[in-house]
Amino acid sequence: MELDDFNFCDERAELAIQYGRVPLWLYEVGASANATHVYGYLSAKYGGSKKGIFPGQDRLAEALNTSMSTVSRAMKELSDLGALQVKRRGQGMTNFYKLMWSDPRQTAPKPAEAMPSLVGV
Repeated sequence: MELDDFNFCDERAELAIQYGRVPLWLYEVGASANATHVYGYLSAKYGGSKKGIFPGQDRLAEALNTSMSTVSRAMKELSDLGALQVKRRGQGMTNFYKLMWSDPRQTAPKPAEAMPSLVGV
């Protein structure tokens, strides 16, 4: 069988599967396995949501087959790394989460820095 003829995936299964993405920079900064696991799950489950992400940590722990304290530590780590923004919604309510894809170590140049001014030339 030629490599060009090889089917690398089952297209029927691909339509039914939700995929998560974990940005490379998260691995490069040394994020823990638990943090990348939580990020990947949030990405797969809620990454395309226009309404935002607000699962409870108990629900995440159950889905990931781990403890709430592990999920809590992983989410704090993701927040500290700049991979997850957390907004508290109030007592008795789940938090609102936003996945951050861009590497916070990379800063976009300000327009003035990106293009030198031609004023006075």
